[in-house]
Amino acid sequence: DRRARNTSRDNIRKIIVAKIASVWRDQRVTSTFMVELMALAAKFLFHLILFIVVFTFYGLPLNIIRDFYMAYRRLKDRLVSFSSYRRLTCNMNTRFESVMTEEELDEAGRTCIICRDRMDVHGIYGDCVKLPLCNHVFHKHCLREWLVQQQSCPTCRGDIQENESKAKVLARNAEAEEEANEAAAAAAAEKQEEDHEENVQTTDSTSDLDENGDAPGKVAKSEIIVSKKGDSDNDYFTHGMNYPVLCKVIAPNGTAVVELDEQHGIPVATISQKRIRTLKYGAIVVCTKAVNNVSQTFLQIPDGWIAVADVKAIMQLTYRAGKVSASPEKSNSAIAAS
Repeated sequence: DRRARNTSRDNIRKIIVAKIASVWRDQRVTSTFMVELMALAAKFLFHLILFIVVFTFYGLPLNIIRDFYMAYRRLKDRLVSFSSYRRLTCNMNTRFESVMTEEELDEAGRTCIICRDRMDVHGIYGDCVKLPLCNHVFHKHCLREWLVQQQSCPTCRGDIQENESKAKVLARNAEAEEEANEAAAAAAAEKQEEDHEENVQTTDSTSDLDENGDAPGKVAKSEIIVSKKGDSDNDYFTHGMNYPVLCKVIAPNGTAVVELDEQHGIPVATISQKRIRTLKYGAIVVCTKAVNNVSQTFLQIPDGWIAVADVKAIMQLTYRAGKVSASPEKSNSAIAAS
């Protein structure tokens, strides 16, 4: 028990000494820097007074010009270093990222390159910090002492201020890229939601169809017609066709549009049938009805009848009943497009 108490006392004493030493290490660098700066300023002031006195009573003192100039250069360089040091260490706690996990230390290395001591998270030698961009890790107080002399990384010799600027630029670019990705993802999600709503509306619109599968008052999809092999044109147009149908004139000399006489309400071809006009080869017409006479089959178009042998069905149009209308007063160019 006594040995355990002594051990605990020693540990507490070491912790207290380490904390006091840590505070002194942080203040020692600034104190030493200030003392050295004051000594250089006093030396420069001494050479300046000496130069003025000698110059006043004896003329230009050539032998002390060099000493005066060297004192001025040392003081100037030290002031520049002090300015950079204060700029880097004034917000050192926020400027440099602290190492918070043992995994980061294992990845960076456990030995501080400045003091050659072991680095631990919140160890007795103080906290550890990471430099920007290069990510080299050092004791915080060691880095502070190093910045008194130089403003570069002790390991890679990279300028700390330049690396910090580059790291900020990279962080801004990464943030902008992340915002762009989020905007693209939001746009994609919005488009997907719109497509889903359109699909829902399409599904709802198909719930109210007529017996032919057509939506009320709307045109259904057109179907390409393929004639069955072995069927004659007359049988195909009279028994295998749902009207209206788009037909194309395939006769080289075109086809005549005629007016048929009606017998008992049925159009019948006669010798005296009247020719209305002629459709050229390749003309497209809408046929709404077929009549099979003894001699040949005729198809009805808005302004007359044409022979089925002169045309070929190319597309079937499915409309809701009552929605298809063909006006006989339309011009020839509107009825048949070549």
